[in-house]
Amino acid sequence: MQVKPPLDTSPLFSITLDFPLSPGEYTIKVIDEEVNYQKEMIRLLSRIKIVKPTNELKIKSADVMREYPSVLTERWRARVEIKGDNFDYSFNVYFRIRGRHEERLFPIPFNLRQIEREVGQLDMNSVDALSTVIFTGIKKAYYYRHGKKELVSPVGIRYTDKLIELLKGVEEDRYLILVPRDNKIAKTKKAFFVQSLTPPADVLRKVLIIPTLTANCCGDGYNYVSNVVDDFEVGYVAMIGRSDERDHVIFVRLIPSRSKISKRSPIKEVKLKKPTKLLLTQGDLIIKLLKEGINFETLKENAFKSLLNSIKYFTEHYPLFRDWSVIDDFKEELNNEDLITVINALNKPASVDFLNTHSHFLNIQGGIIYLSPKLGETDGIFRRQGHRRYIVRQEHVIGIIYLKKGGKIRLIHMGEYPHREISITAEEEVYQPFEARLESQVDIQDHIIR
Repeated sequence: MQVKPPLDTSPLFSITLDFPLSPGEYTIKVIDEEVNYQKEMIRLLSRIKIVKPTNELKIKSADVMREYPSVLTERWRARVEIKGDNFDYSFNVYFRIRGRHEERLFPIPFNLRQIEREVGQLDMNSVDALSTVIFTGIKKAYYYRHGKKELVSPVGIRYTDKLIELLKGVEEDRYLILVPRDNKIAKTKKAFFVQSLTPPADVLRKVLIIPTLTANCCGDGYNYVSNVVDDFEVGYVAMIGRSDERDHVIFVRLIPSRSKISKRSPIKEVKLKKPTKLLLTQGDLIIKLLKEGINFETLKENAFKSLLNSIKYFTEHYPLFRDWSVIDDFKEELNNEDLITVINALNKPASVDFLNTHSHFLNIQGGIIYLSPKLGETDGIFRRQGHRRYIVRQEHVIGIIYLKKGGKIRLIHMGEYPHREISITAEEEVYQPFEARLESQVDIQDHIIR
């Protein structure tokens, strides 16, 4: 008998048996023999139909699939069961799982293999984040659930057994918060909170200063400055939670200490007849459908004020453009309505990288989405681009979805552990206000910026 192992971390595989299987329907189950945190973890459950006798089975799809850990390359013990009419056969096997990130690993202050088997799996970003706070040292730890804190002792957290003990207390909507000893990451006299939403290029060409912003302002293609704050200081904490979609995955995020932890929503399919108030979540993407509160005047006002903030940023950082008279010319030249970002899919489908995440992709057909940056909120993220340092806030937008009857939106996630698709379908023509943001995360490069 030969077993061809999974590709990377997928549990799909192929088998060449020592004997042929008769025609009929069979159930193939792969049971994880390594993990200790579930009584029986089914990595794969698949049903196949054999038309003629064969000893070669290729598992190409499954009703249940739980990916193997993605960081390390390791051997993973499992039991394979094949059942059919008057047939019951099982055997043990070792799958060699090829991790995707081992070349990136630096010495980590805990036993990752032990955590994978006793608590749950982490992706590479979570390993990085957890390593950062453990190396820094923890001065305070608590569980957080529905606004209430439960203090726990962080003493001994550098030892894997103590860390596992704390991680086992993490449940759905019950997070472990670790506060590092040195957690101040940004202190500045003036902070500019920027977003990557880009004003339409044909509008920007009307004013000489603006096209330069598209290339140089704030790096990473950021164009809108949604807020400017004087005397800004922010720290960070580690938020550790369990995936609301995958019971075997734990995530670790470094977030600003002032951030609000959002509730999670199990709702993934929405049918609209009229504007509806509803919370949707897909990993770190939070979408609030609203009945009211956002209209086209709101969008125009937010887009215009954000662009003025962008000009303010630019004139303060580049002496060549300190002539504020350009703003008066700018106000005369532009129609605020032109500053709204429009995704038009009335006549043919459109796809966009939603909120510039490179992991959440929005497909729309039979509708239009109108977007503007959201003003006023400051989570406080530190980000570094080259030799320059910026205080930024991750994406936060407001908008209006127009869908004609039968129009549809699909939000697809592509990542190491993909989240379930969200679909929104219009049963009647509808204008749906919404707000969308990413849960803020900290990119730590330096500790204190002045």
